Amino acid sequence: MSTEEPIGETEADKKARKAAKRALKEAKKALKDAKKAARKADRQSDPEFAPDNDAADADAVEDADAGTVSRLPAMSGLGSALQSAARQARTALATRLLAHGLYAGQEQVLLALDEGGPQSLGDLAEALGVRAPTITKTVARMEAQKFLARSASETDARSVIIALTPEGRTALAGARQSIAEAEAEVFGVLKKGDRKELARLLAKLAPLD
Repeated sequence: MSTEEPIGETEADKKARKAAKRALKEAKKALKDAKKAARKADRQSDPEFAPDNDAADADAVEDADAGTVSRLPAMSGLGSALQSAARQARTALATRLLAHGLYAGQEQVLLALDEGGPQSLGDLAEALGVRAPTITKTVARMEAQKFLARSASETDARSVIIALTPEGRTALAGARQSIAEAEAEVFGVLKKGDRKELARLLAKLAPLD
């Protein structure tokens, strides 16, 4: 590729061209770092657990890692900033959860059981917005980790009830700590009032059903 300078280029033009090259280089580096962060978060996530509304984003990350970037929607400005913040938060939380023996996504199961109490697989799947096969596999894994226990339903012989174990309660405390620390890392640069305002605005983008 030719490195000759354009004929008649002024000093201001040279500076602008160099600045553009630096910006392009920084953008490529940022994209590379974002992909690395996404891959790291994926490795730290429970492969069996992914809420239905996250499926499209997971597919997009896989496409990016496979090199089929053209399938990803173009993001710029505010959208790019939100995407970057979400990935940063995801990675920060996944890293901390691992310290407590948890995969990303499992904390949602613990929180749901703590809030709703012991419940059937069907009710748990509905509460988390995932398919029945997904929650079945996740619960089986968390049983093996001694975080959950199942028992026969007293009202329906065909149903089983899932509950937290003492080890699950300990993991739940670790999950709450991980969430608080991850939020402090990612959003700590914002004042308390700004964080509340951000939460209010984001709630408008994804209203509850």
